[in-house]
Amino acid sequence: MLTFEGVSRSFGAVHALSDVCFQARSGEVTGLLGPNGSGKTTALRILVALERADAGRALIDGRAFAELESPMSSAAALLDARAAHPGRKAIDHLKALALTHDIGMDRVHDVLELTGIEDVGHRRIGTYSLGMRQRLGIAALLLGDPTSCSR
Repeated sequence: MLTFEGVSRSFGAVHALSDVCFQARSGEVTGLLGPNGSGKTTALRILVALERADAGRALIDGRAFAELESPMSSAAALLDARAAHPGRKAIDHLKALALTHDIGMDRVHDVLELTGIEDVGHRRIGTYSLGMRQRLGIAALLLGDPTSCSR
């Protein structure tokens, strides 16, 4: 379950989030809707510890992201499909993630196949279309097999 408890975040005079409170229950689909600049991405960045809240807290199953024993197995978020370095090969990008999260190399090949980019895994990411980069992002999300966690 994802929980936001009184989360606020400002960037100078701009209030991106103001006392946000909600729960997204495990096994249910929850959408964050709003116009550009309404704080959707900021909320998710706070949830996965890429941004700090000015007030409140965002939790995954009652714990802050930084407190999770195995973050890649507990939560998955694709915030920018263009985040992977364009000069790196997709397979190397996934291997680096696997090595830093104690995930076996077999899983790298599994997610490349699962997302349909195994044939281009040895190409540089900068040559990928947006759709291929999105598939790579999804492969990175699936690397930790977050759907297999017992909750």
